Amino acid sequence: MKSTVPIAREPLHPAGTSVAGAPSPFEIIEVVLLVRGTSTGEVRAESLERLSRQLPRERQYLDRAEYEKIHGARPEDLAVLRSVTAEAGLVTRRVSRAARYVRLSGTVQNFETTFGVKFFTMQGPLGEYRSHRNPVYLPGRLEGIVEAVVGFDTKRHPRPMSPGAASATTGSSGPRPQDVADAYDFPERLAGRGRRIGIIELGGGFHRSDLETYFSSFGLRIPEIEIISTHKKLGNNPSPKALLAAFATGAASGKLPEIPDAEQARFSATVETTLDLQVAGSLANGADLVACFATQTSAGVFLGLAEFLDPARPLVDVISLSWSGPESMYEPGDRWAIDTAVEAAALCGIAVCCSSGDSGGGETNGSAPEVNYPPANPWVLACGGTHLALHGSIVSEAVWNEKVFGERKSSGGGVSALYPMPAWQKASGIQSKLPNPGRGVPDVSAKADVQHGFPICIGGVEAYIGGGTSAASPLWAALAARLSEGLDHRLGSFVPLLYRPPFTSGFRDVVKGTNGTYRASPGWDPCTGWGSPIGTRLLTLLSAQ
Repeated sequence: MKSTVPIAREPLHPAGTSVAGAPSPFEIIEVVLLVRGTSTGEVRAESLERLSRQLPRERQYLDRAEYEKIHGARPEDLAVLRSVTAEAGLVTRRVSRAARYVRLSGTVQNFETTFGVKFFTMQGPLGEYRSHRNPVYLPGRLEGIVEAVVGFDTKRHPRPMSPGAASATTGSSGPRPQDVADAYDFPERLAGRGRRIGIIELGGGFHRSDLETYFSSFGLRIPEIEIISTHKKLGNNPSPKALLAAFATGAASGKLPEIPDAEQARFSATVETTLDLQVAGSLANGADLVACFATQTSAGVFLGLAEFLDPARPLVDVISLSWSGPESMYEPGDRWAIDTAVEAAALCGIAVCCSSGDSGGGETNGSAPEVNYPPANPWVLACGGTHLALHGSIVSEAVWNEKVFGERKSSGGGVSALYPMPAWQKASGIQSKLPNPGRGVPDVSAKADVQHGFPICIGGVEAYIGGGTSAASPLWAALAARLSEGLDHRLGSFVPLLYRPPFTSGFRDVVKGTNGTYRASPGWDPCTGWGSPIGTRLLTLLSAQ
């Protein structure tokens, strides 16, 4: 089958990456194709623009079945795609009209022939992954139907802060969840009752006994946790308890166990998953949690978001994602697919929170620092980090910036080179704080310091190792669930509201510190955004309008 229509560029790779070989032509791989919607991009953009000007109570969110009917994939397009790919020997594994994708499997050889690529195995700072050294071409019959291909490149660039690094400077004590909720003035009478928080986890898992111990130790309800996954073979797959216990026990002293190379990815993801569930579940203790497990790739991020758009899945109020990476390392097609899912979530009244990263002024690929993605997407609530000092109440709060196991970590922030500044940021006047007119990151912040971090129970051991902007994202998701309960209607994406008066008064302005590239200043800044939340103030503003 001749492929004639270019659809994707040759991928970019981190500095120090080289070809290490090639996969077997008979290896079975999976690729995702994003197809056009029933509606046009202009129609969806108009709907989003209208949402950006409305308060939550004024918005008419679509339920997911309505979204699928109005904006989902066209049945006739899906039929053509299935026919073309079946002729090429590719197998359709899953179809989602709502998220507009088809997931295909087949041999390396069949994909190379169908899409005009040559696969290679790459080796570098991100480990070993599959990629290709030439553009991707579509079969002619799919021109105009397929908008993006996802999964030809499988680099594992989305990542949270390394838990091994976090542990070496961890204190022996830290604030209880209720201390943090009180400091940020979370509405006391609200707990997120009747709300669901979706959490995307890229591998790993959690031990239920750790959650039972954790919530019981603070006198909290053990939340209902539903587990879903993007693939049947994925699910709750935590690292062994003995290894986690050794890690937690050695955290305060810095005497850490050796983590086998083959276990590193699962171990890191297990610590992240445990942190996410315990932070979100303790700060919105009335909410139920839905943990969605996906692969640690761009395709995993997209498919994780897509699961929450499926009308057959539990409807969540907010999604938290604690994984991000340099925006230039996401292929354009990958970002296009993820962006469509984020925007679909907004139209369905689902907020998306994401950590802004732990590398200060930005990750770097051997050149200028850059902001992380997905938080570079304007509809994602980009969550930065602060150092929070408590003694009954807030003593001080500054930009999170500390040495962690000899490596400098700080609140991710800056300006996107790929996403233009949205209208709400332009109207707020923040452009004067940035060197270029792109999307400013982050929007907001919360406690992220590792020294005296959030308590978590892992491997049966309580340790104060919860930190990084990975902790800020589930914190904000928990607050969103509580605010939604207080409003008695869906909150949805509230990013545009944060940039207009009087909502800018709903934050504790953080004016001290630097993330290494930018300095904090009055008002919005590219270190902590508008600052940390004043929960009751935000509820009052949302309720009064």
